[in-house]
Amino acid sequence: KYIWNKFSEHANGLYILGKGLDAFEIEKQLIIESSKKHQLVFVFGISENDKQRIIWESANSGVEFLPKDIEKATMPKERAIHYNSNLVYFHSPGVLAKDFLQGIIDPKKISGIIINNSETVLKEPGLQLCLAYYRSSNQNGYIRAFSEKISEIIDLKKVADLLWIRYILLFPRFETNVKESIKLCDIQIVDISLKSANQNIELNFMVQFNYYEK
Repeated sequence: KYIWNKFSEHANGLYILGKGLDAFEIEKQLIIESSKKHQLVFVFGISENDKQRIIWESANSGVEFLPKDIEKATMPKERAIHYNSNLVYFHSPGVLAKDFLQGIIDPKKISGIIINNSETVLKEPGLQLCLAYYRSSNQNGYIRAFSEKISEIIDLKKVADLLWIRYILLFPRFETNVKESIKLCDIQIVDISLKSANQNIELNFMVQFNYYEK
């Protein structure tokens, strides 16, 4: 609930969650809400099994127009038809970037982009290009990125830059993860809270901060 409430305060954000906090559930709910609002939203990095789970649970939640998968083999004309529908699509960022460049889709039509396993942006040129083109053409659509692999975010500043995000929420399980991540970039701490149901159990740390370029 805390993380969900942050969406109303920050349109864009990188949410780095500890294992067990289940980024999938948050992403699923975002997709269901976007589907109910008939928004054109693209989702990257979701596994095939999780796509089916989301579609199934969207149907059970009363979504009229279910999320769809645009496969890489889909022809440009067919993709153009999809883009004219205000639906949520599982898509490939490389293909979407190509469609941006070829004028098949106007980035301004997109309500938002949801990215699972966002740490992969460091090694995915297609995702980097897609986000750069999207953000340069659309200042109103959101970018919400999620990761449960804090150990793979070896350069937090670079990840934030490539995602075009300046708001980051760290909600890992252990203090060492927080310390090791924060020292990699210059940040302004906004809020730190500690929560523990039992003083004999290791504390869960939540660190929220805004990242600013010098």
